[in-house]
Amino acid sequence: FSPADFWKKAGKPDMAQKLLKRPAFIPIVSSVVLAQSLLKRATGQGPTKGIDGFVIELPTAGGHNAPPRGFRYDPAAKTHAMDLNEKGEPIYGPKDEVDLAKFK
Repeated sequence: FSPADFWKKAGKPDMAQKLLKRPAFIPIVSSVVLAQSLLKRATGQGPTKGIDGFVIELPTAGGHNAPPRGFRYDPAAKTHAMDLNEKGEPIYGPKDEVDLAKFK
């Protein structure tokens, strides 16, 4: 991506001369292991390597987060029923809890 090319094509070449400030990078994580992995692989500056913080998602955030650990499909029964509650929702357990103290 070239900001100069973008602004030139947009008819505003002077906009490419403005210095842009780096946006905050605040990844969404659901485990200490994931946060540690991001910190280990990050290549930015400073003690946090460019990561400005974390949004910590709890297991019940819903929709887009990972299924519970141990959640499995039973091909013989063709169901996940053993891992669902009476409402048909996945059952989260102690392995899915986030250790918030480790984020300090």
